[in-house]
Amino acid sequence: MPKAILVVHTEPATPEDDAAYNKWYDGIHVPDIVALPGFVAASRYKVSSTQMGGATPDVPGYVAIYEIDADDLDATLKGIGAGAASGAVRMGDAPMGAKSSMVLYEEVLPRTDA
Repeated sequence: MPKAILVVHTEPATPEDDAAYNKWYDGIHVPDIVALPGFVAASRYKVSSTQMGGATPDVPGYVAIYEIDADDLDATLKGIGAGAASGAVRMGDAPMGAKSSMVLYEEVLPRTDA
């Protein structure tokens, strides 16, 4: 069971960059990250046009959720930078938009299924 999740909000710089951005993110970036020590799974989502109250929030268009099972969360996060420096985590050619965030959440309650 994951001990933490890393939630990353991003989007391409322009709508024209969307296909290249998603091709890199899904085919290169996600596999590179989940190959790092401590990362066990990943999933991605895009903002839906269906929202409570009908309004689309002013957030980046995509979110990636990385599941982490590691005793040392600090070392696991530092592994991303080390991977980028070594080339193990490849950065894409499609420019990313200015709105982005990366937040680590530690598990409080294990997953509850219906």
